[in-house]
Amino acid sequence: MDANNETPPKVIRVEVKPELKDALKILLPSRSFVPPTRDEESETQRKAHAKRVRETRRSTQGVTLDEIKSAEELVKKKNLNNNNSSANDKIDFFTLHFIETNMSHCSLVEK
Repeated sequence: MDANNETPPKVIRVEVKPELKDALKILLPSRSFVPPTRDEESETQRKAHAKRVRETRRSTQGVTLDEIKSAEELVKKKNLNNNNSSANDKIDFFTLHFIETNMSHCSLVEK
């Protein structure tokens, strides 16, 4: 077998007379698999902890809907005020693009 020269365990087969099978079933009940039960309180705590961990992984947190709207309005106002300057238009376009792309994946919190 292995390097230690262990012998394999021996298997012994025993035939039981039919009239004794019922007695053996009573004396030696068959073992069935019982899955572990979940404690509801610990399950709730596990879910809450997982939610907190997910929230801390996110790059933008606590951004409210009001903050996003005010940032978008600010960019639009800058675009209207600086419509004559092409350099400012490019900056505002990239600012608006940055806001739209970075705020689309964050969770919104209304106050």
